[in-house]
Amino acid sequence: MKYFTLSIFIFISLTIAAYSQEDIGEESSLEFSLSAGIPFSYTPEEFSDGWKQGRNIGIGGGLVFPAGDLGYSTVYLTIENANFSYDEAGLAEWKTRHGIALQSSHDDLNVTSFFIDYKGTFAGSRNSIAPYFLIGIGVNSVADESAYLIDSVGTPINDIKDGLGIAWRAGAGIDVPLVESLAIFGEGKFIVAVNKFQYFTLGGGIRWKL
Repeated sequence: MKYFTLSIFIFISLTIAAYSQEDIGEESSLEFSLSAGIPFSYTPEEFSDGWKQGRNIGIGGGLVFPAGDLGYSTVYLTIENANFSYDEAGLAEWKTRHGIALQSSHDDLNVTSFFIDYKGTFAGSRNSIAPYFLIGIGVNSVADESAYLIDSVGTPINDIKDGLGIAWRAGAGIDVPLVESLAIFGEGKFIVAVNKFQYFTLGGGIRWKL
């Protein structure tokens, strides 16, 4: 796991270097974002069957580097909250399919995420429509007792409710500028929480620079 984490940091460092061949007179700037979307549970199976899509909101801020030959880079700190709606019928089907008698919390699953993201945008100017990719590392925090599955003697059969966990994510999207300092965007992201669960989000939002 530590080698994978190191590889992410090396990738981000090399990509920033490739993107940030600075143009004379151009300066770095601050950028902020607000986003909203829909999260979709993916794995493990009991997570995807028992907790369905809900809502995802986020806020972020970062540093935009001067454009280079490939485009421009942004390093972001992002905080997001994803809510997965409890699906009693879906979980009942999962229990029947596996022949398991379980108790559940009957509660929605709330996940708060803190990520450091690298965003690489394929455009020489922030005033043009541009596709981008992002990759990030951070932590996911599941609210205590927000969701659980236990067997007949009270033993947990999953660790979704366990506090903090390292997570990675990758995604892609497109920026559409409205005016010089304001843009809207749409994006999709896939999130992997180590030893816990995986999900993806579809959404969009606004960005503005100072």
